[in-house]
Amino acid sequence: MYNLEERVIHFVFQAFHEINRKKENISLAFHSIMVGTMLKNIGCEESLILAGYLHDIIEDTSYNYDYLQQQFGKTVADLVLRVTENQTISDWRGRKEDVIIR
Repeated sequence: MYNLEERVIHFVFQAFHEINRKKENISLAFHSIMVGTMLKNIGCEESLILAGYLHDIIEDTSYNYDYLQQQFGKTVADLVLRVTENQTISDWRGRKEDVIIR
């Protein structure tokens, strides 16, 4: 059976099935896997690495915080929520600044 990191990676590919990056003809899963891999390569703790893999899930799929918490734990879900853009902020720059402040 899969370990937790492998379960997260498998989930990312399922969640982003047929969803491409906005300006590229490449799966959004590729970007998410790259973020998690970079965090792993610099020695971050497991929960941060997992959140890196999952960081766009709430924004770009129908999966929500509760689902992530059930599947991957509160710590990981909380980290993902902290970097999820606030869609009530209308301009791109404002959304990015809000994430940085959080």
